[in-house]
Amino acid sequence: MKYIFGLLLGMSFFACNSGGGASGASVDLSAYTTENKGGVERAYKLDSSGNLMEDGFVSNGSKNGIWTVYDPKTRRIKSTTSYSNGAMNGPHLEFSNRGQVETRIHYLNNEYHGMYATFKNGRTIKEMSYKNGVIDGEVREFTSRGKLQKMTEFKDGKIHGDMIFYDEEENVVMQYKYEKGDKVSGGIVEK
Repeated sequence: MKYIFGLLLGMSFFACNSGGGASGASVDLSAYTTENKGGVERAYKLDSSGNLMEDGFVSNGSKNGIWTVYDPKTRRIKSTTSYSNGAMNGPHLEFSNRGQVETRIHYLNNEYHGMYATFKNGRTIKEMSYKNGVIDGEVREFTSRGKLQKMTEFKDGKIHGDMIFYDEEENVVMQYKYEKGDKVSGGIVEK
């Protein structure tokens, strides 16, 4: 729990200080309760039983800082999203019902930008890099035991470079070369 609190605090600092970004649409606060504490406006939504469903900060009519969504059944954190001027900017995390991170995405002006990763039972399943909403860089896929299974290189949203498949010992078993989405060579790797 201390880890999650520290992570949220760090994300809040990052989101509030990430200056730029597209100005987002104003948030409709009609379903929220708002309170102003020392110049900071907090908005939150409760379910019919009075349980917290969502909360975050608002300034100048736009989401700013960390917004947290809670699972209605377990009341645990379901997701956290960083906002700056109404646009998703910074880290977004999605959690399992056991409180483990399942998805980690980094946004810039409402687009994927940076690392995108999925996890299962605390292990990385897939990780990829985005640039302005487009896959750019390596995509790595792992087995349920955490072993590298496949690596593909992308540039500007197309496979460009190597696509490599690995066996259980992480030895290369197949390798292909691509240019701008077209396969140009490769096949089974002889041992």
